[in-house]
Amino acid sequence: MNQGKLLEYKDVGEGKLEVRLDLAMLYGKGKERQRFENNYAKFSDLEENAGIVKEKGENHLIYYSEQIIPQQRNDKLSVLLVFGNPASHSVTSGMFFSYQGKNKEQEHRLWGALRKAGIFKFDAENMGLNNSERNELRKKALFELTYTTPFRIGLAVYYSMPSPASEKSWGGISGLQKLFGKKALKKISEAEKLHINELIRRFIKEDGAVITFQKDAWNGIKARNDRCYSRVEIVEGYLTGECDCCEGVRLYCAPTTRNILGKKSIKILVDIKNSMLNKG
Repeated sequence: MNQGKLLEYKDVGEGKLEVRLDLAMLYGKGKERQRFENNYAKFSDLEENAGIVKEKGENHLIYYSEQIIPQQRNDKLSVLLVFGNPASHSVTSGMFFSYQGKNKEQEHRLWGALRKAGIFKFDAENMGLNNSERNELRKKALFELTYTTPFRIGLAVYYSMPSPASEKSWGGISGLQKLFGKKALKKISEAEKLHINELIRRFIKEDGAVITFQKDAWNGIKARNDRCYSRVEIVEGYLTGECDCCEGVRLYCAPTTRNILGKKSIKILVDIKNSMLNKG
């Protein structure tokens, strides 16, 4: 990792990222920094967050996140799925959306929704394995491109910091805002945008696409003249535009993962799939 940036990222293999946050650059000294330290003490004490932080120093925080970007290429359309931020239990388990709720043997609803929409399907899902084994095979298939799909899939998060899915007061992006504070999270968002834009440029071919599943991810990636996130428009159909960093790379906004298995949500995913395949 190079020094001198608010956020620095290091790929440590098998879908895991190591991220260094410069706390001195983020806060300096004063009440906001002390407020963070107080919140961090509570946040780090949560059971689900055990193992998330590698190192907490006086002026830095090093934590683990997730990202699956296959190095292999094929002739299929490259599509990057971008979510809000990781669930802590998925980072420690080693796989995106590793299980639903607190039941480690229950498949997360996202996989069922993507399967129903025909966006991609893993052969291992029909092998009668337990959920942990399926997750390992699913991750391996994503890296090796050995799954049934019209696309070459990558998975990423807009905010790299995980939060506990089982703790409502600390979960999701609202949990990050509670931890860091509104002003600090805005600075983090600007730094994360640089990372995700570089990822899009590296992963997406000129005819590829990005699908976001969360408000900040859409607003951060979209071209300047594209519409801002609207829940009403998501329900009525889907938002579509271009990535700000790459002219011509299509951008879509799907429903949140919380509502992803509903009939309307599946229809929106199917429409997105068809739009990506039928360009030109």
